Amino acid sequence: MTATPFDTRHGMPKIREGLTPEARRLLAQSVSPNTVRAMQADLRVYRQAGGRLPATDIEIANYLSDQNALGKKPATLERYANSLHMWHRYMNLPSPVHTMAVRSVMRGIKRTRDMRQASAPALRLDELYVLLSKLDRETLHGLRDAAMFTLAFYGAFRRS
Repeated sequence: MTATPFDTRHGMPKIREGLTPEARRLLAQSVSPNTVRAMQADLRVYRQAGGRLPATDIEIANYLSDQNALGKKPATLERYANSLHMWHRYMNLPSPVHTMAVRSVMRGIKRTRDMRQASAPALRLDELYVLLSKLDRETLHGLRDAAMFTLAFYGAFRRS
């Protein structure tokens, strides 16, 4: 079994020989723990599907095609491809992900799949009234929440 480039005990890329302690500290902080976990999960999916590391462009293209046939969303397939790319980069190997075969398969997936983002319906005025009627506007929290909902509605602001 080929080692992954991530030290699972510390959640960071494996340290290369010759780095100073300060360079090691900065390297450890270069990737967030959530990113490391996501990449490890993506590599696990690849290995469970029979993938070998390091991989060839044909293996990755076939893997992405198979995952597409299983119904995985294009955004998930992009993340899988990026995780495989980063694994190769951390191992100081050329990335097969950016070859024409892999890029063309991803382009084909995007062209044949519905890429529109599913969006929630807009809040209507009568729904805002129902929402506001449920708040206890006698408390500071309720008054604050009512002001925020009203401001967000009339400003047509999104959740973010």
